[in-house]
Amino acid sequence: MTNRVASAVARPLSGKDKQLALDFLSERPIHNVIIAGWIREHGIESPRHRGAFYGYWNKDGLLEGVSLIGQICMFETRSDAALLAFAEQARRETSVRLLFAEDIQLEKFWRSYKQGNQQPKVRCRELLFEKVTKSLSITGHTGGLKKASPQELKQVAAAHAQMMVEETGENPLDKDSEGFHKRCAIRIQEEKVWVLIKEGELIFKADVVAETPETVYVEGFWVNPRHRRRRYGEYCWQALTHGLLSDKLSMCGFVNDENLAAKTLYEKVGCQVKGGFDKILV
Repeated sequence: MTNRVASAVARPLSGKDKQLALDFLSERPIHNVIIAGWIREHGIESPRHRGAFYGYWNKDGLLEGVSLIGQICMFETRSDAALLAFAEQARRETSVRLLFAEDIQLEKFWRSYKQGNQQPKVRCRELLFEKVTKSLSITGHTGGLKKASPQELKQVAAAHAQMMVEETGENPLDKDSEGFHKRCAIRIQEEKVWVLIKEGELIFKADVVAETPETVYVEGFWVNPRHRRRRYGEYCWQALTHGLLSDKLSMCGFVNDENLAAKTLYEKVGCQVKGGFDKILV
């Protein structure tokens, strides 16, 4: 990809490495949509990442890995040497709270990262789903689907916090309510949150977290427990697909492997599994 001085350790990336990193990540666009999308939107160096991007070059000067290391740690590697270098760098960072990567790769990473007999606080498996074609028609409950407004922040934040409690057992509102609300507000301001509200009640929400030329990554897919089993999730996913895929090849998202209802929904709307990932809360 480029000639660089070989290094046995991970080295911070800078703005001049942006295109190099994007070219590397684009070799697997679906699997790397999150970090590639963040680099496209915010650049290599930004406080929005709540961490720093690192690269690993082999002895021939070829890039073999790109990683975000901070509160969230994610990586894409082409060699075990790159993976181990990122794990060693992550061990030096006190801010790391979440590790997220493909299952086999994360297992290798964890063995190098953990301290002694350290055990994950929470570990769960996620499936990467992809939708590659637009829905032919939109029917049912989707008439009010829209981008969230600042006035809906409280409802959006509460729904997102509920999702995190269900998945990890930890409520972000208990640890950093102000910061959590601020991050939700920023997403709303950037028109990344889609909601369905009926008679003042939030029925559905989803967050468009990252975009690349190839795909759109959606998370925070939530249906109000009082209105589940009424096909709101199915219809709203179809509406999102219809609205977001006009200039993209696909839309993708992660589903907890134990969430049978969500997996069934994704299958109903024509998504296909593209890989298995693991998430570790440290």
